[in-house]
Amino acid sequence: MSDEDISTAFREHPLAGDDILPSLQVETAPIEEIINMPKRKTNWKQSVVYQIYPWTFNEDKQRNPQKGNGSIRGIADRIPYLKDELGVDAIWLSPFYPSPMKDGGYDISDFTDVHPDLGTIEDFDHMMKVAHQSGIRVMVDFVPNHTSDQHEWFQKSRNREEGFEDWYIWHPGKTSENGERQPPNNWACVFSIPNRQARDRGEMPELEPHDWTPPISAWQWDDVRNEYYLHSFAVEQPDLNWSNPYVREAMKDAMRFWLDKGVDGFRVDAVNHTGKNMEFPDEQINTAYDEAWCENPYDQ
Repeated sequence: MSDEDISTAFREHPLAGDDILPSLQVETAPIEEIINMPKRKTNWKQSVVYQIYPWTFNEDKQRNPQKGNGSIRGIADRIPYLKDELGVDAIWLSPFYPSPMKDGGYDISDFTDVHPDLGTIEDFDHMMKVAHQSGIRVMVDFVPNHTSDQHEWFQKSRNREEGFEDWYIWHPGKTSENGERQPPNNWACVFSIPNRQARDRGEMPELEPHDWTPPISAWQWDDVRNEYYLHSFAVEQPDLNWSNPYVREAMKDAMRFWLDKGVDGFRVDAVNHTGKNMEFPDEQINTAYDEAWCENPYDQ
């Protein structure tokens, strides 16, 4: 599919322009500018890729003296250094999207914008132009498994707004013999380390030395919807329901947005978590590894 096809598909997509994703006006570089770009290595395996965490790279203390944040403009300013002194062929940007920052920016509240503390979309366009003129490709982090709980999609889903009811993975849970509410199954979130830390502080004296540390459930009760939602990572990162075709299309639209901005590729985060067994069976305890190598006993 050509760039023109992708742009046209985005603009004509039934979701474009409504409250799921904003309508977009895409500007492309003049053809002579593209033709005159320096030659770049075409094989990623042979390229020097430099990862940038935008919040700390080339901190702009004049722009934000208290936080000392990096910025998208700050990345553009250092492109000559990356190219000429380090010999970088491509840069990989960690999340720079709007986010409450509960997990280093991987809890995204808007997939098609720049965090205001890092700059603007115009700053991103400028950075892309500078990088490409220097022969540096740009790869960005794409996080398909989850959003922030502050994302408007989640807020609509928890309130059962029409069309958004199953954009996330919800479940009423089950009831114990004592009549207590319980999560649907024993799935553990990746971030079970707090329980390990609590045990190290002596807060779980009932456990014998060789007992497994209880993992943290991947299910969180929501008082607004009165159901559990699944979070493979932090409680503030509800998992998207990839069995929903509208979710898949919305995420494709987000990728098309950045492709139209000129990005050369995506580093897809936590892609192994997107597929779920929707029958929600319990996990069996994994005995292949000692707990020292696992965050919880169900880790593979």
